[in-house]
Amino acid sequence: MGRPRKIKATPVAPKHRRATESQQRKQVPSPSMDSVFAVLVASPEALAVAEIAKRAKLDAIKTGAALQRLKAQGKAFNAGRSIFGRWAITQDAADEAVAELRRSQP
Repeated sequence: MGRPRKIKATPVAPKHRRATESQQRKQVPSPSMDSVFAVLVASPEALAVAEIAKRAKLDAIKTGAALQRLKAQGKAFNAGRSIFGRWAITQDAADEAVAELRRSQP
Protein backbone atom coordinates (compact mmCIF):
# COMPACT_ATOMS: atom_id res chain seq x y z
CA MET A 1 0.00 0.00 0.00
CA GLY A 2 1.42 3.27 -1.09
CA ARG A 3 0.33 6.75 -0.48
CA PRO A 4 -3.16 7.67 -1.65
CA ARG A 5 -3.23 9.49 -4.95
CA LYS A 6 -3.91 13.18 -4.91
CA ILE A 7 -7.15 14.22 -6.51
CA LYS A 8 -6.64 16.91 -9.11
CA ALA A 9 -8.80 20.01 -8.94
CA THR A 10 -11.36 20.52 -11.64
CA PRO A 11 -9.96 22.61 -14.48
CA VAL A 12 -10.83 26.29 -14.57
CA ALA A 13 -10.98 28.41 -17.69
CA PRO A 14 -7.74 30.26 -18.31
CA LYS A 15 -7.69 33.85 -17.12
CA HIS A 16 -7.70 35.23 -20.65
CA ARG A 17 -11.01 33.43 -21.29
CA ARG A 18 -12.81 34.58 -18.16
CA ALA A 19 -15.18 37.50 -18.50
CA THR A 20 -13.73 40.69 -17.10
CA GLU A 21 -15.66 42.81 -14.66
CA SER A 22 -16.43 45.42 -17.32
CA GLN A 23 -17.69 42.72 -19.70
CA GLN A 24 -19.99 41.37 -16.99
CA ARG A 25 -21.46 44.84 -16.42
CA LYS A 26 -22.33 45.15 -20.11
CA GLN A 27 -24.71 42.22 -19.91
CA VAL A 28 -28.31 42.67 -20.96
CA PRO A 29 -30.41 44.15 -18.14
CA SER A 30 -32.65 41.73 -16.31
CA PRO A 31 -36.36 42.32 -15.70
CA SER A 32 -35.60 42.85 -12.01
CA MET A 33 -33.06 45.52 -12.89
CA ASP A 34 -35.61 47.27 -15.10
CA SER A 35 -38.31 47.21 -12.43
CA VAL A 36 -35.92 48.45 -9.72
CA PHE A 37 -34.76 51.28 -11.98
CA ALA A 38 -38.38 52.19 -12.75
CA VAL A 39 -39.14 52.42 -9.01
CA LEU A 40 -36.12 54.69 -8.46
CA VAL A 41 -37.08 56.98 -11.34
CA ALA A 42 -40.72 57.20 -10.21
CA SER A 43 -39.85 58.04 -6.62
CA PRO A 44 -39.16 61.69 -5.75
CA GLU A 45 -37.24 60.69 -2.61
CA ALA A 46 -34.44 58.21 -1.92
CA LEU A 47 -35.63 54.79 -0.74
CA ALA A 48 -34.40 51.92 1.42
CA VAL A 49 -33.81 48.52 -0.21
CA ALA A 50 -36.87 47.07 1.54
CA GLU A 51 -39.12 49.81 0.18
CA ILE A 52 -37.75 49.41 -3.35
CA ALA A 53 -38.28 45.63 -3.11
CA LYS A 54 -41.86 46.14 -1.94
CA ARG A 55 -42.68 48.58 -4.74
CA ALA A 56 -40.96 46.44 -7.40
CA LYS A 57 -42.60 43.28 -6.02
CA LEU A 58 -39.24 41.50 -5.71
CA ASP A 59 -37.39 39.90 -2.83
CA ALA A 60 -34.69 41.92 -1.07
CA ILE A 61 -31.81 39.80 -2.39
CA LYS A 62 -32.74 40.29 -6.06
CA THR A 63 -33.37 43.96 -5.39
CA GLY A 64 -29.97 44.38 -3.75
CA ALA A 65 -28.24 42.62 -6.63
CA ALA A 66 -30.08 44.77 -9.18
CA LEU A 67 -29.13 47.92 -7.26
CA GLN A 68 -25.47 46.91 -7.23
CA ARG A 69 -25.55 46.35 -11.00
CA LEU A 70 -27.25 49.72 -11.51
CA LYS A 71 -24.63 51.34 -9.28
CA ALA A 72 -21.84 49.77 -11.35
CA GLN A 73 -23.44 51.26 -14.47
CA GLY A 74 -23.75 54.70 -12.84
CA LYS A 75 -27.57 54.65 -12.88
CA ALA A 76 -28.18 54.39 -9.12
CA PHE A 77 -26.44 55.90 -6.10
CA ASN A 78 -26.50 54.99 -2.45
CA ALA A 79 -25.65 56.73 0.78
CA GLY A 80 -25.57 55.58 4.37
CA ARG A 81 -25.46 52.09 5.81
CA SER A 82 -27.70 49.77 7.72
CA ILE A 83 -30.94 51.47 8.76
CA PHE A 84 -29.78 54.72 7.17
CA GLY A 85 -29.01 53.23 3.74
CA ARG A 86 -30.92 54.92 0.92
CA TRP A 87 -30.87 54.60 -2.87
CA ALA A 88 -31.72 57.23 -5.50
CA ILE A 89 -30.94 58.14 -9.10
CA THR A 90 -28.69 61.01 -7.97
CA GLN A 91 -26.02 61.04 -5.28
CA ASP A 92 -27.32 64.34 -3.89
CA ALA A 93 -30.80 62.88 -3.32
CA ALA A 94 -29.36 59.85 -1.52
CA ASP A 95 -27.08 62.01 0.66
CA GLU A 96 -29.93 64.38 1.56
CA ALA A 97 -32.23 61.51 2.55
CA VAL A 98 -29.58 60.05 4.87
CA ALA A 99 -28.87 63.46 6.39
CA GLU A 100 -32.59 63.97 7.03
CA LEU A 101 -32.86 60.56 8.70
CA ARG A 102 -29.90 61.27 10.95
CA ARG A 103 -31.36 64.64 11.97
CA SER A 104 -34.66 63.02 12.88
CA GLN A 105 -33.06 60.34 15.08
CA PRO A 106 -33.03 61.11 18.83
